[in-house]
Amino acid sequence: MISKNFENIFIDFDGVILDSNKFKEEAIENVIFDLFGKYDYNRKAIKYFNEFAGIGRKKKLLKFFNEDEVVNILNLYNSKCKNYLTHAKPTIGFKDFLIYFKNEFKNTNLYILSGSESNEIEYFLRKNFILNYFRGILASEKSKLNHLLSMTLKSDDIFIGDSKSDLKAAMFVNMQFILMEGFRSDNSYPAENNSYKNIYKTENFFTLLNYLKL
Repeated sequence: MISKNFENIFIDFDGVILDSNKFKEEAIENVIFDLFGKYDYNRKAIKYFNEFAGIGRKKKLLKFFNEDEVVNILNLYNSKCKNYLTHAKPTIGFKDFLIYFKNEFKNTNLYILSGSESNEIEYFLRKNFILNYFRGILASEKSKLNHLLSMTLKSDDIFIGDSKSDLKAAMFVNMQFILMEGFRSDNSYPAENNSYKNIYKTENFFTLLNYLKL
């Protein structure tokens, strides 16, 4: 059972607040293939990029490409992401979740914790009139783990994520982890045999909200 003695809740962006995993996986594949061709090396780069969702995009790309190549990739990829965000909406139940927490858990701090770019996240939150619910946006300027390590946390605090990178960060700091399954990517989803005792699964924010209201 999820402990409700939390003070901080960290929420991932892609695959949790935004159903964007499929779009971003296809976008990075198209950009890299268009720039450098459909070679095995590039396929490995794409596989790595998508498998380790939650890690900053530049850091992942630099494992396979030089600085100039990464700049070219990101210029195209970031443009695709910005266009996508222009019409994107939060996942089902998310706004209701925010309203519930504002009313019922007034002293709880909500943070975005994401490997995406902070300007993209802020743009999306402003556009959907939900920026004011969050105490901060913790994005790609540091890893998710380093963001968590820089804060004073309790074991009852919660990270809501969708990838093995998210789970790994939660396990390292020994906090509760809620695995969002409804918008998952098979490329980055945690192994089913994971034995972490503080993991809970939910389909979307409606199912999570109903559980928290019990």
